[in-house]
Amino acid sequence: MDVLLGRDLLTLVGLAAVPGFLAIVAVLPLQESPKWLLITRGDKEAALESLTFYRGGTTEENMQIVNEMLMEAEQTARIDIPVCAAVREVLRQPHLRRAMVIGVLSLQV
Repeated sequence: MDVLLGRDLLTLVGLAAVPGFLAIVAVLPLQESPKWLLITRGDKEAALESLTFYRGGTTEENMQIVNEMLMEAEQTARIDIPVCAAVREVLRQPHLRRAMVIGVLSLQV
């Protein structure tokens, strides 16, 4: 196993840190999500700027998308279901149950 992994801990840690560092550098120039800006912060102008950054397009198209996001947020806010009932609903439906089990098992690895 030493032939494959080596014995120099500093080199191993350094090699593992390179992808993490590159990921951080790649994320720095990105803006916040338009949906997050709109729903969490309530900042419609910043959401419009962010949408323009990610999608381009005209202001009218992006404004229509922002309005659709607002309507979706209003519809989602109307759904008021307790966590226990939501978990029960997920466990009752086979395709959701399978996805939940895969997600939980992947976190165990």
